[in-house]
Amino acid sequence: KDGASGFLVKFNEGFSSPPHIHNITYRGVVIQGEVHNDDKNADEQWLPAGSFWIQPSGESHITAARDKVNMAYIEINEGPYL
Repeated sequence: KDGASGFLVKFNEGFSSPPHIHNITYRGVVIQGEVHNDDKNADEQWLPAGSFWIQPSGESHITAARDKVNMAYIEINEGPYL
């Protein structure tokens, strides 16, 4: 829906998404474990708990998690998030 929203996400161990885009800009905050979020050709940069990233709308990226224990909060300032 329109408006601000957010959600918690837990990835499977070794998860790596295919390159993809989103229709809105969002912020991700690592709560537990380590998460990588960047261009598919970027060097791996594992963000530990307490780190955050901003994903601009329309920018191709992958999201990955290597450990079984991980969690991130995705914050959206305006929707809808597709």
